[in-house]
Amino acid sequence: MYRMYLTLEQVDMVKAAVFVKRVEEDNTRSDGPEVGIFPSLKYTSWNGDRYGPLVIPHTGMKIIVNDSTLNFYGETIRLYDHNKDVRIENGKLFIDSQPVSEYAFKQNYYFMVGDNRHDSLDSRYWGFVPEDHIVGKALFIWLSLDEEADVLHKVRWGRLGNIIR
Repeated sequence: MYRMYLTLEQVDMVKAAVFVKRVEEDNTRSDGPEVGIFPSLKYTSWNGDRYGPLVIPHTGMKIIVNDSTLNFYGETIRLYDHNKDVRIENGKLFIDSQPVSEYAFKQNYYFMVGDNRHDSLDSRYWGFVPEDHIVGKALFIWLSLDEEADVLHKVRWGRLGNIIR
């Protein structure tokens, strides 16, 4: 599958190619909400292009626990913040069977965005990445392409091998 940004005239040319099986319009980047986006659509109408704002949790950050904050942070607390026996029921958070009305995060989290944003399933879809899940660090640019350039000028040679600071 390829995603291309084409005029109607170009679409007709692509459809006419003998090796093309199917051409479909992609509406995932519309103005409306996108199914599968993080967090759930209960309190947002976000999509891959129109996303946020979102506060990324960090060590010591406190939230008041309610249905809205649990929509944004509940699964992160339940799955990654080193708690035992966490339940979320009816817009309430329980830790060790005790109701919690305010919560302080125990570690830092990151929001990861893929380098090919329109074709990346990243934190916009699967949420925050806990600091203790990060196992490496990017050091340099391996390859940099200009999608709008012709074949002979596609590689951005001036960026290859540059150190990432």
